[in-house]
Amino acid sequence: MRDNWYIKDPIHKEIILKNDSSDLFLELTKTREFLRLRSIMQLGLSYKLFPSANHTRYSHSLGAYQVASKFTEVLSEKISKKDAELVKVAALLHDLGHGPLSHVFEKLTPLKTKHEEWTTKIISCKDSEVNKVLRKYKVDVNQVIQIIEGTHKNKWMIQLISSDIDVDRIDYLLRDSYFVGTHFGTIDLDILLKRVKIIDNILAFSENTSTLIRSFWYGRIHMNIDVYENKNLLIYEWILELIFTRLREIQPKLKEYENKILFYKDYEWMLIEKEISVDEYLALNDYTLFCFLNSIRKIKIDDLLDYLAEAFEFGKGFDYMSFEEFNIKYGNKTFENDKYTFKIKPISQKTLYSKKEESNIYQYGNNDKLIKFKDSSLYTSIKNNTESKKIVLINQILLFNNKSKGK
Repeated sequence: MRDNWYIKDPIHKEIILKNDSSDLFLELTKTREFLRLRSIMQLGLSYKLFPSANHTRYSHSLGAYQVASKFTEVLSEKISKKDAELVKVAALLHDLGHGPLSHVFEKLTPLKTKHEEWTTKIISCKDSEVNKVLRKYKVDVNQVIQIIEGTHKNKWMIQLISSDIDVDRIDYLLRDSYFVGTHFGTIDLDILLKRVKIIDNILAFSENTSTLIRSFWYGRIHMNIDVYENKNLLIYEWILELIFTRLREIQPKLKEYENKILFYKDYEWMLIEKEISVDEYLALNDYTLFCFLNSIRKIKIDDLLDYLAEAFEFGKGFDYMSFEEFNIKYGNKTFENDKYTFKIKPISQKTLYSKKEESNIYQYGNNDKLIKFKDSSLYTSIKNNTESKKIVLINQILLFNNKSKGK
């Protein structure tokens, strides 16, 4: 086997999988569970609005691993090789549990299990290839899970995997902004790496990184507004939710055609709302989901389902307006079949600061004294940009085809 293995990447140039005597990371990337991430798009349905946003959880996971590798390398004098290995494994495997279309799937599935829980289920499952590789190389599976879940005794490890500046956010903001064609998520990683230390089990950045941190956070704000919570994207997600709502309503009729529906058995659990195993979950990906939906569309067994499928495919028939505008125009009316007619959607960007107006980012000043990163002007800006606002997603066909009636 070659001494060095690497993957070319547009964000990090080269992602090194093997440059020493261990094949651990190389073998992890060849497992069934990790390779499945090649078939799951990082940004779900965003490709419908941003044509080049078709990068995958596979490339992001490799990117998070590479960022973790850079951090552990600059911190190598302060940490053990075993701890560095654990952090890199956690970074590589942190997204194993994502379902088809990433976060979108959690809006579709009747199960309350989040992708983080599926990740730990997959890693801890003794029949999974990932688990077998970890045991082969004597990697402590429980410690990997503790890092991902945020319960590990070493806080710096948790911070690297999940905090306001972590390897996950660094890679996905760099990667997502690149593939959607913006520059919001850029950060000078090299400078950040030169100014990081572990002090009292805490990951901390130099005080003079404050401008860099502000820039990074503003990037998150704008990516949330323009990409992750894009109003047109929410329309596509709502249509897909309506499709699965309708599929559940007509499931007995649908079952009569199961021999004509591709991957019906893989997705039937979503229609009858039953629990599934890790192995059944791992059979799901973007391709099987789209094949399932497209084969249903071809059968044409339900007019409403056909209409929703066409709307999802071609993006027609749905729109949005502000909650205030909707109230002025339609506040005195009720609508037949409300769940298909409109949806009131609160728009609130992900919380970037806690209510105490401080982050979980630490900095160090003179004599390595730890201080919490805190910036009241940044907090005010974030608060102004992330206040909960309401929009109304509208099914124009049902709204305007005389199915509405005055009170």
